[in-house]
Amino acid sequence: MAAPLYKDISKKAENVLNDDYDYSRKLKIKTKTANGVTFTTEGAMAANKSILAKVGANFRVPQVGGLTISKLQATTAGRILVEGDIANAIVDNLKVSFKLEDGSRKTNAKQVGKIGLEYKQPAFTTNFEADITGKNVTGAAVSVVSGVTIGAHGAFNVDKSAVSDFGGALAFAGADYQVSVASKKSLKTVAANFYHKPCSSTIYAASIDYDVQTAANALTLGGRYTANSETTYAGKVNSDGFVSLACIQKVTPFLSLTTSAHIDAKHFEGDAHKFGLGLTIG
Repeated sequence: MAAPLYKDISKKAENVLNDDYDYSRKLKIKTKTANGVTFTTEGAMAANKSILAKVGANFRVPQVGGLTISKLQATTAGRILVEGDIANAIVDNLKVSFKLEDGSRKTNAKQVGKIGLEYKQPAFTTNFEADITGKNVTGAAVSVVSGVTIGAHGAFNVDKSAVSDFGGALAFAGADYQVSVASKKSLKTVAANFYHKPCSSTIYAASIDYDVQTAANALTLGGRYTANSETTYAGKVNSDGFVSLACIQKVTPFLSLTTSAHIDAKHFEGDAHKFGLGLTIG
């Protein structure tokens, strides 16, 4: 088993519990040019009927070895976003990444400027990120020993000259499952989750978050079932009584429809329910 990045230790369980649940009304169109540039145009209407549209592209720059622009995007909120990375920068297996965002301040959005480093080897990974505008530096390291993944992370605030966060994680994976536990928010919370794929069509996962200070906890259980190559169903329920359902239907090779519902089972007569509909072309 290759060592993952720290943020990806529990990624499989998180994907099962979070992917494809979207309660906005969304239209997305993706096209790809002959030279490999992908254009994405999307618009979404939130529950409050506000509409946010985005137009973006991603592409490689062969003139700069290993440079990939993963996001070049403009939004109707007046924001410009640029994300990219350079693979095998300086030495093999070292990736340098950057993220920039600026534009209108009408939505109280702030400038974003981040530079990151990721270094991967089969048995260990390490990564660092400098948030230039937020004046925060984060770092993490992960190692895999005999199938057990061990990781640690920390953050330092330059303005306050103090450690702003730290924690660790431990995970064990088998052929069809993974179990992990991690401490967050300077050891103030503990999160545990598992992921299991009993067969090729079924996946389920669960997560529990425990607050050390208040002894409060939150449990989420969910799964996904792939009925065939065109249809996938997803569902989850949490300890607050919220039930979420989603269906991903591939109508044609270039058209997919995603429907999502969020139900407050404890207050079924209330108005906290949500419904989302997404259409993706391309």
